[in-house]
This record gives sequence, C-alpha cells and structure tokens, in this order.
Amino acid sequence: MRIIPYNGVACGEVRPVRFLKAFGREEERARIVAFGRCNYHCPYCRRDAQFVDDRGNVLTSREVSDDEIFALLEEALERGERIRLSGGDPCMHPRDSLRIAQWAAKRGEQISLCHNGSSPAYIRRMAPYLAYAAIDLKAINPDEYALRSGIDVHVARKVLSHFEEVCWHVLKNETSLLDVRTCVFSDTTLDDLMEMAQRIATLGHSNRVFWTIRQYNSVDGIDWHPLCQETLEEWIGIISEMYGALHIGCRLAWEGGLFYHWYSGTRELL
Repeated sequence: MRIIPYNGVACGEVRPVRFLKAFGREEERARIVAFGRCNYHCPYCRRDAQFVDDRGNVLTSREVSDDEIFALLEEALERGERIRLSGGDPCMHPRDSLRIAQWAAKRGEQISLCHNGSSPAYIRRMAPYLAYAAIDLKAINPDEYALRSGIDVHVARKVLSHFEEVCWHVLKNETSLLDVRTCVFSDTTLDDLMEMAQRIATLGHSNRVFWTIRQYNSVDGIDWHPLCQETLEEWIGIISEMYGALHIGCRLAWEGGLFYHWYSGTRELL
C-alpha cells in the first residue's frame, strides 16, 4: 500500500476524536492510515498532498508491505485504538480501504475514515463498516470550492451537488456518526456559514451529525489568512441559536488546541 509516513513511521499518527463527547460517547484515539494518493490539491494540506506526481502519488509517500500495515493495525486494535482511513484521500485506494474494513470487521471492530466527499460510490461501499466518518464541505459555491481544493470548477460543482448523497450513505447505518468538516478563512462570510448550516441541517439525524469548523493555519507560500477568532466565535453563536439542533465544534489548530462545542446557542469545552 502507498502510505504517507508520520515522522518517518507508517501509520505512526494517533489523534484524539473529541467530537464523540458531544453525543455522550467516550473520546477515542484513532490510528491514522494516511494513504499516499489524492484527487485534490488543497494548497493548505497538512500532509502536502498538493505535491503529487503525474499518477496522483503524494511525493512524501512510500510503498509499505501489506504484512507491515496489518501488523501495525493489529497492534492498534490491541491498544483499543480506532483504525481511521485518511490521506491523501482513501477514495483513491478503494480496494485497500475495503480490505482493511473487512479485516477489522472479522475482529469485531468498525473503522472510521476521512473523505473529501468526491465519491458517493466509495462511501456507499464503505458505509456498513463505519463507526463514524468525516466528510469535507470545503466551501458553499463552486468557485470557492475549486480554489480551496485545487480542482477544476466543473468538478467542484459536481462534488457540491452530491454532498447530501455522500452524507446519507454514512447515516443509513443507524449507529454511525457523521462529522462534516469545514476550514474557514479571512474571506469566509457569515452568509457562507449560514448556507452551509442550512445544507447540513437538511440532512436530519441531528443526534448523529456534527459540524467541525477549523481555522486555517497559515502555510508558507499561500497568501491566505485565518478568520478573526472572535468574529468566528460570534458567528458560530448566531448560527447555533438559529439552528439549535445542530452540533457545531470549533477546532483552533490541527495539533493540540482547544475544541469548543456549541449546541442550542450554548458553548462548552470538549
């Protein structure tokens, strides 16, 4: 399998999954399988997946044997960690994704995954194996979506058109949770976020849907800036009062940082 190492180690990253606490579940530790291909070129990608060769391989990725991967995942399960497929994007590794999911299922475990939302077919295939999934909503209009993801605007328009379909595949499994993820920038507007909130709210299943909003972290060579934090928190409060059944989280940084949760206009620290 083609994998992006973490500090030089395949599947070396473990991340806390905090949004689970909003639904009365215990926080988990997720073992990240960062697949080494991507169909997007997001300029702010934390794993540098904007730097790919002509086959879509992330330049920092490398081939890792199946035996090594599954041995690492076996150790992760023994430690009580949740296997979480990420990338790059796991939709570029559909067979490997399914193999890992089925392997975990034979051990009585469900997996998690992070997906950019580009493939309803991929999510439909993976949905029966998911404890929860993170699906990106990078922007609300095609031009903005294309800018943030580094893809053509006609592709962005298509991805946006089937956002609900992708999410509904996750939610068809009555125990699965959905985490919609959005990164915000200095030129993100309250109207943008309101439109996103409306689309997410129409999914229903408010007891299983979470919306994680993350501040953009500055990247060298990219002339983008984060939104004022005070402004963002004010706006989330407004949205939370309007969409009282929607769980909204704000993560201030990729690594560490505070994670706040809004529900029915009130805020708590997760």
